[in-house]
Amino acid sequence: MHFLDFLTEDKKKQYKSLNETIKNELVQTYNSSKDYFSGNVANEIFESVVSKTSNVPDFILRMPVEYKDSWNNLSNSRKTEIVAESRRYNLATDYQLNNFWQTRDLRNTQVHVERINESKVAANEEVKGYAVSGSFLEGFENQLKGRFAKFTK
Repeated sequence: MHFLDFLTEDKKKQYKSLNETIKNELVQTYNSSKDYFSGNVANEIFESVVSKTSNVPDFILRMPVEYKDSWNNLSNSRKTEIVAESRRYNLATDYQLNNFWQTRDLRNTQVHVERINESKVAANEEVKGYAVSGSFLEGFENQLKGRFAKFTK
């Protein structure tokens, strides 16, 4: 436990209060890394091992309170999907973060949306004659002839 000589007093106290698994992980990490001959490097190694458990994305830490229960009830696959979606957004401001969470579907089961190809459906329907009387068509034809008479001369 030679690495304790390089740690600050606060880190030494923190080390004594850690549970045995994290202490063992620290000892293994320091034993595998032989280049901690300065306090800064030793402190960085200490912090990397101790704070490894808090490897949570910032947008989850800053999540609005009203979405925390829904987030905790989601399955891991759905959480992974939301984390992947978050990479496409700039979530720097509170407004952006609130908008992101408001537009997420926080249900475990997604609504199945059936895609409809309208052109395929329309092609199957037969087109029947127009329901327009012959007198209407003759009147329309006369109006067009009157309007475009100067172009037909």
